[in-house]
Amino acid sequence: MDARWTEFENVERHWALFDLMIAHLPVEPIALARDADGRTFAEAVDRCMGCSNTALCEQWLASADPSASPPDFCPLKNVGLA
Repeated sequence: MDARWTEFENVERHWALFDLMIAHLPVEPIALARDADGRTFAEAVDRCMGCSNTALCEQWLASADPSASPPDFCPLKNVGLA
């Protein structure tokens, strides 16, 4: 397989996990997007995209209570408004 597609699939996988995990944050995604001219949201995306715990993340999301905060291994755990 072409390495470019592998990287694309990796980004796509992380984006899907980000979308699911952001629902577990104590702030609304739109508030993150508006905070600091979008820098807070961009930082959250960057943290998630750089995370190497994708398999652990998928497992946690599959069984997590909808009201649970992100787990300790998640780089989004401490994301909040500036």
